[in-house]
Amino acid sequence: MDFFLTLAFLFFIGSVAGWVVELLFRRFFSSANPDRKWINPGFCSGPYLPLYGVGLCLMYVIALLEGTGPFQSPVLGEILLCLIMALCMTALEFAAGSLALKIANVRLWDYTGQ
Repeated sequence: MDFFLTLAFLFFIGSVAGWVVELLFRRFFSSANPDRKWINPGFCSGPYLPLYGVGLCLMYVIALLEGTGPFQSPVLGEILLCLIMALCMTALEFAAGSLALKIANVRLWDYTGQ
């Protein structure tokens, strides 16, 4: 039960924190917003982005592997863990973008001309 509550908490924190970071980035740093307007970065009705919550939960579960198997080496294990986390988060974002495009016909990310 504690594991589920930890994942639920991480999902909530990751979803809201990701929404806040994206909101601030789009307002102050994005070149796609020259008027510096507030733009809701999410497609949900509320201040959260579930993709970041799922990503944080996934990284937490992967981090639990630390100290086991090939992750026993202090330096090599940390590097391998970081690489696996980066690959998993990239795969998660790619899968979410592909599913949103195929199922909902919505392009979440468009880096054309960037």
